[in-house]
Amino acid sequence: MKGNLLGVILVGIGLVSLLGNIGFLGDELFLLFVSAAFFLAYFGGKGKRSLGFLIPAMLIAGVGVFANIEPILGVMEGPVFFWMIGASFAGIHVIHKANGGTFKSTAWAMYLGLGLAAFGVFVLTIEVMSFEPLARLIKFIWPLALIAGGLLLIKRHKTIEKEPF
Repeated sequence: MKGNLLGVILVGIGLVSLLGNIGFLGDELFLLFVSAAFFLAYFGGKGKRSLGFLIPAMLIAGVGVFANIEPILGVMEGPVFFWMIGASFAGIHVIHKANGGTFKSTAWAMYLGLGLAAFGVFVLTIEVMSFEPLARLIKFIWPLALIAGGLLLIKRHKTIEKEPF
């Protein structure tokens, strides 16, 4: 079955590539079709689901969606890019956990997704810095948020040392 699935995926990618090369399919849609092939491999296999298919499926889907909406984003282009990639990583965690994966096996993806989403907010604040009252406020909010986040991590680390799993 795995050989058949891989064969179908290769034929699909080849057809999509050919359609793109002769002008029937834009590059942006090509990314979504490649992502769909990886999703097919992830969900099409029997037994345990392989993260090796889900990770590229989600990341290529995120880039593909971004590429399709990028022309209408304007100044939101930077933040939305990081939010899309962050959502892709968070999606890896959510989908794999919903399909029998453990929290620990994909927790890294959730944390990375949240970090990228936060970085997208940071990029957004830089984009709106031309609004003077907000710019003055942001000069204090980000350092305070970083200090608070660092203190929470320190507290969490000390709690984990006292109460191991």
